[in-house]
Amino acid sequence: MTDGNKVRVTLKGGTGYDAPWITIDGTDVADALAQLNRKDEVKELVDTAAKIGGYFASTGKPAGAAAPKKFEGGRVVSAGGGEHQGDTICVHGQRTYRSGGSWEAMFCPAREKSEQCPPAWKDKKTGKFAVKD
Repeated sequence: MTDGNKVRVTLKGGTGYDAPWITIDGTDVADALAQLNRKDEVKELVDTAAKIGGYFASTGKPAGAAAPKKFEGGRVVSAGGGEHQGDTICVHGQRTYRSGGSWEAMFCPAREKSEQCPPAWKDKKTGKFAVKD
C-alpha cells in the first residue's frame, strides 16, 4: 500500500443503522492486523463503544419509542400499537423482546452476562414492561 492508501477495518455492533461501529485504520494490512491483535484493548474499546452508543441512542428516543414486535395473524406487528411500552431501553441500548408460555420480558443487549441489566418483565395488568426491584 503506497501513495496514501490505507487499510480500514470496520467493526459493527449489529445490522441496523443505529448499531455502534468502530473503524481501525492501518497504514497497511500488517499494521491493521497488529492493531486488531491487541485483543484486550480492542475488547475494551468495543465494550465501551457499545455502552456509550446504547446510552447515547436512548437519549434521542421519544417517550413513545418503538414497541417490541410480536406475531399476529402470521405477520409481525408492534406489541402495543405504537404506544409507550415501559422499560424497553437500558444503558446498553434497545432491549430484546422474548416470551415463553406465560411470561414476556425485555432483556439487556450487553454481551457479557456480568454486565447485563436486570430484565424488564411485562405487567399483565398494565401491559407495560418494568424492571422489578
